[in-house]
Amino acid sequence: MSKYVNNKHNDWEDHLQAVAFAYNTAQHSTTGESPFYLMYGRDPVFPIEKILHPDPSNDTAQDPHEWKHHLTTTIQQAWKDAADHTEIAQGRYNRGANFGAQPVDVKPGDLVVMKNFKSK
Repeated sequence: MSKYVNNKHNDWEDHLQAVAFAYNTAQHSTTGESPFYLMYGRDPVFPIEKILHPDPSNDTAQDPHEWKHHLTTTIQQAWKDAADHTEIAQGRYNRGANFGAQPVDVKPGDLVVMKNFKSK
């Protein structure tokens, strides 16, 4: 966002909506999906897409109950897939964070240093 604001940095709120939309429609590496897709069960439709590919005729309109079932199924599957991707990402993060860590061998009866966080 710093590339788009003016030199005084006092017009950042003018760009916030576009930045939020870009963030919400971008695929996230942790979930494998965009927040928009996980929320609405579909990707956003941009105006240019409507111009290049206008809607088909209304003869092929889908039954609302079928659409509801399709949308519900799509969102549930997307959430399940996102949870699986998140679990894999957490495993990668944990392996990286714990790389080279040595387990602490503390047994009952060993003396340890304990910090007292209570205010005096």
